[in-house]
Amino acid sequence: MPTYFNKKKSASSLKCFREDIFASEPKTLILLLAFSSSVFLVFLRRRFLWAPDEIRIAGIGANMQLAGEWTVPVLNGTSFLEKPPLYFWSTAIAFKWFGLSPFAAKLPSAISAIAGVTGLYLLSRSAGFSRSASFYSAAVLALSIQYFITGRRCITDLMLTAFVIWSIFGGYNLLKEKDDSRALGWAALLALALAGGLLTKGLVAAAVLLAALLPWYLLQRGLKPETFFLRQNMFLMGALTLAGLVFSIWLYHLYQKAGMDALYEVLWKNNFGRFSGGHREHVEPFWYYIKKLPEQLMPWAVIMPFALFFHVRDILVRRRKRSILLVSWLLVPFLLLSISAAKRPIYLLPVHPAAAWAAGTFIHECLRQKISWFTERGLWLLFLLLALSGAGASGVFLYFAFIHGGIQNAAFVAALNALSIGILALVHMERRRLEPSLSMVLASLLVLFISWDSFGADIKGHCNSLHPLFSYVSRIEAGQNLILYQPEEALKGAAVFYLKGTLPECYDAECLENFKASLKTREGQKGRVLIIGQKEHLKILKKVRILRSFKIKSRILSVGKYDLAGIPPVAPGQSNHVNRTS
Repeated sequence: MPTYFNKKKSASSLKCFREDIFASEPKTLILLLAFSSSVFLVFLRRRFLWAPDEIRIAGIGANMQLAGEWTVPVLNGTSFLEKPPLYFWSTAIAFKWFGLSPFAAKLPSAISAIAGVTGLYLLSRSAGFSRSASFYSAAVLALSIQYFITGRRCITDLMLTAFVIWSIFGGYNLLKEKDDSRALGWAALLALALAGGLLTKGLVAAAVLLAALLPWYLLQRGLKPETFFLRQNMFLMGALTLAGLVFSIWLYHLYQKAGMDALYEVLWKNNFGRFSGGHREHVEPFWYYIKKLPEQLMPWAVIMPFALFFHVRDILVRRRKRSILLVSWLLVPFLLLSISAAKRPIYLLPVHPAAAWAAGTFIHECLRQKISWFTERGLWLLFLLLALSGAGASGVFLYFAFIHGGIQNAAFVAALNALSIGILALVHMERRRLEPSLSMVLASLLVLFISWDSFGADIKGHCNSLHPLFSYVSRIEAGQNLILYQPEEALKGAAVFYLKGTLPECYDAECLENFKASLKTREGQKGRVLIIGQKEHLKILKKVRILRSFKIKSRILSVGKYDLAGIPPVAPGQSNHVNRTS
């Protein structure tokens, strides 16, 4: 039998493992903040904004900052009510401070990701887990593939997730708090975090909060009538009411400016309509998230079944209450999201902290050798098996990266999983110590993730970004009128973000002729129009000559030229550049 299976030697080597990373809470928090800041801020400005989601949301924030309209989110002059305005407010403020740049657009998500990681650590500590177990949980969350990707992109869902974490943190401590002097502070934290979640993505913030807290509370207190009127419950109801009032302030101003139709779209269509399927977007079957969640939790998904089994056993066999919130947060919201008709992989983000919490605390228990049914030998064999099986996935990754010239997400996820597990297995084989092995895995994942997002995400070129198209437009637009033809939301957002103004839109030839007739040129100068749209749409237009085309994901977007001859000249001093409105 190999020496590395020697249990006696193994046990002695683990005696050096410390229960806590540092002797004090402040040092652990400083380390966590430094680690998470490195994950989400290093090279954040390196990558351009991608279509469709990033550039659309950045365009809305830019439109808000340029026009000064803070109540109704607007995309190229048209109201956009799919989401409440908090994320757009934050991007508009970032644009005001740092200019219209990819860094400013992604900064709110990065800050939200750091806040979410910190909130999970504090929640784990308040639930009774050690500093090291809480740190591992936060690190697992930061280095889960979907959380990492979203934290470095201009997308609203990471801000929602951070508010969900902090609202659960406040609500959990409020309901278990026995000191009335502290209950008011926890209620205020809950109200602020829940109001932020409502203003970020609507009622789903309250749904996830209640789905996570209520099962834990009922298992703790039961359905006794006398528990309904406890002071903590009154504080809880007050906090929920206050958060609803803050949300209602924006709804009132929205009604004043946009009317009842806007309220219907915000409250019903984008909440209950998506849940029931009436919205008819992103409709997927019930089991859709069952296959998506493991992909998003890479490279930690492989230990999730063991972690979940450990915590359920902790509740049922050991009668320990510290895992109840974790399990209810993971299972109940996941079930509700699965029942919902509208499904996108990113909608699962509010569940990820619970999964990371389970995985991180399970890793800690493995390192401490407190799990009799999951010995060090079994842990090593699992790591080795995963490393061997991941070798094939690494080959697929290299094939896509160097043969096809682009990195596919699925291959990258499989490769980083193989890398992390392989490093842990090899180091464990040589050194017989899991603590330095885990540190090496975290550092390797940090370098791999940042390198992929900043430098390797698009080896072929900027085929996910509209930046090359609008850089070309900016070079040739002088003295010409710009118009968007049958634009999608991503093209509208890019126009506002890159050209710092709104552009007119046309959706048929008649509209284009009306736009042509409305233009007047300077004396002795021919008027020209640059039309931006999909190549297949521009090709069928008469008198349009396509200048250049760009492949953006599955679309080919083109810039076309339309000469306007024979239009009467205007008086000297008038401008023909009518395409911009700020």
